[in-house]
Amino acid sequence: MIEWAKQHRSKQLLFLVLAGYFLFGIHYFSPNSGGFGLYLPFNIVGWIFIALIIGLGCWRIYHTGEVQLTRPFSYSLLAFILLCLPLFYPNNHLSGWTHHRILGLLGGLLFYLSLLQFKLSKQERYYLFYLILCGVLIESILGFSQYYLFSHDNWMGYDIKSNFPSGIFQQINVMAIFMVTGCAISLFLINNDQESIHSHIKLFLLMSIPFFASLLIAAIKSKASFLGYLLFLLSAIFTTDIKQRKIQLWITLSMIGFFLGFLRPISLERNFPERSLKASMESNSARIIFYKNSFNLFLDNPLFGNGYGSFRRKYREIDALRLSNDPDSNVKDFSEILDHPHNEILLWAAEGGILPVVGLLIIAGSYMIMIFRIKLKRSLSYLSLALPILLSTQVSLPFSQSLTHWITFLSIIYLTDIEMGKSFNYNLIFHRLAIIPGIIIPLIVTIYMMQTLQTAKIFHQYETTGLRDHNLLFKAKRPEAWKMKYENYKLKALFDHGMRTRDKATLQLFLDESEQFLQFAPFIHLYKSMETALLAIGEIDKANAIRKRAEYMYPTQYALIYGDGQ
Repeated sequence: MIEWAKQHRSKQLLFLVLAGYFLFGIHYFSPNSGGFGLYLPFNIVGWIFIALIIGLGCWRIYHTGEVQLTRPFSYSLLAFILLCLPLFYPNNHLSGWTHHRILGLLGGLLFYLSLLQFKLSKQERYYLFYLILCGVLIESILGFSQYYLFSHDNWMGYDIKSNFPSGIFQQINVMAIFMVTGCAISLFLINNDQESIHSHIKLFLLMSIPFFASLLIAAIKSKASFLGYLLFLLSAIFTTDIKQRKIQLWITLSMIGFFLGFLRPISLERNFPERSLKASMESNSARIIFYKNSFNLFLDNPLFGNGYGSFRRKYREIDALRLSNDPDSNVKDFSEILDHPHNEILLWAAEGGILPVVGLLIIAGSYMIMIFRIKLKRSLSYLSLALPILLSTQVSLPFSQSLTHWITFLSIIYLTDIEMGKSFNYNLIFHRLAIIPGIIIPLIVTIYMMQTLQTAKIFHQYETTGLRDHNLLFKAKRPEAWKMKYENYKLKALFDHGMRTRDKATLQLFLDESEQFLQFAPFIHLYKSMETALLAIGEIDKANAIRKRAEYMYPTQYALIYGDGQ
C-alpha cells in the first residue's frame, strides 16, 4: 500500500501529473485534418504534461542535491549525440524541417532523466503501469463506441463507412499497437502484483483490458498488432502459471474479445468491412518497396546520408527512377508524398547515414544486455512489455504519430531499468541552479503548445473554408509548428492572389518559393500550379519544362490527374 501523505511533494505532484496525462491528456480531441506530430491536438496537449514532469525532475535535483543516472540512460545520451551529429554535415540544408523530430527525442530523454530522479518503490512502479492501463481502457471504450455506436454525424468526424476504430490516434495501426501494449501490461501485472487480488478496482482494470483490447485488435485487423500480440504472449508465457484461475479468466476474456471482434452482428445496422486478401497482399508489396527504396537511399551515401529532411524528395526521385525502369511494377505510382518508410531505422539511415544507425543500435544493445543479465524467464517477462511498440517501429511510424506511444515506451524502459539496472548518484555543487530549467522548460513549452493549439484551430478553420479565406493564416500565432502545411498554404495564397490580379511579381515570388519548397516535398499539385503560373506570365518553354519534371516524378499520375497538357 502506498502512503501518499508521507511522500515528498515532488513525488506526489509527479503522480498527479502522470495521472492527468494518462486519464485526460492523451484523450484530448479537437477537430483536425489528421497527420502526425503537432498536427494532432492530443500530442500538443501531451507535451504540456511532459514538460511539467521534466520540471518536477529538475525540482527533485534541486531538493536532493544529486542527479541519478543509469547505464542505459548514459548510452541513450550517447546515442542522442550520434543522432544529432548529422545536423552538422555539409548536406543539412533541409534540416530545419526536422527540428521538431530532434526536439521530440530530447524531450523524451529529459522525461526519462526526470523519472530517474524519483526512487520509486515496486508498488509505485506498478501504480505507473496502472495509470497506463487506465489510458488504454479509456481508449478502448472510445474505440468500442466508434465501432458499434457512433452515428454518421459524430463529434470526432469518425468514418462509420470504413469503420476501423482508431480511437484518439486517428490511425488504426497505432491504435491496435496501443491495445496490444495494454494487454501485455495487464498480464504482467497479474503475474507480478500480488496486491491486485485485494483491490476490486485493480482486478476490474486488469480483466477489462484483455476483453476490450482484444475485441478492437480483431476489429482493426492490423497484421502488426496480431504479430505483436503473439510475440508478447510467447515471451510472457514462461512466467505465467496457466493453472491459476485469474490467468485462465484473463485468457478466456481475451478469447471472447477476439471472437466478438471478428463477429459481424447482423442485428446491428452497421458496416463491418473486411480487409480482403488482395488488399493485404498489395499492402505487403508496397511495404517491401518502401524498405527496398529506403535502403537504397542509405547505400547512396552510407557515411553522411542524404541530409536530414531530404527523405520526401529523395524517395520520390528513387521511386520515379524505379517506375521509369519498371513501368509494369506491381506497385504503381501514386500521387502522395511518402513521409516515412514505415521503419524508424531506415528513416534515420537514409537521412543521416551510419552514425544514427549506430546510435539506435547502442540503445537497443544496452537494453538487451540489461534485461538478459538476469534469469531468462524474468528477462522475457519484461521484454514482452516493450515488444509490441518496438515491433511497430519497424513496420510503422508510432512515434511520429503518437506522443502517447513514445511516453509509454519510455515508461516501460524506465521501469525495466529501475528493476534490473544499476543506478549511479552524482552530487552536484550547483544543484540549486536546477530550479531554473525546472521553471523555464514548463513555462516555455506550455506557452508554445498553447499557441500551437490556437494555430491548429486556425488552420482547421482555414481548411473548412476550402483553403479560400487566406486572411486566417495571418492569425496563426505559431505557424512554424505546422511548417509544412503553413508553407504549402502560403504558396496557395500567393498563387491565388497572383492569378486573380495577374500580377507578375506575385506569381514570380510564388514560383521562386515553390522551387525552394520542392527541394523538401515535391507535391504533385505544386508542379501543376507552377505550370499554370508560368503559362499565365507567358513563359511557355518554362511551363513545358516544369511539366516534363512533373511527368518524370509522377510518370503514371500527372497526366492522369491533370490531362495531357497543351
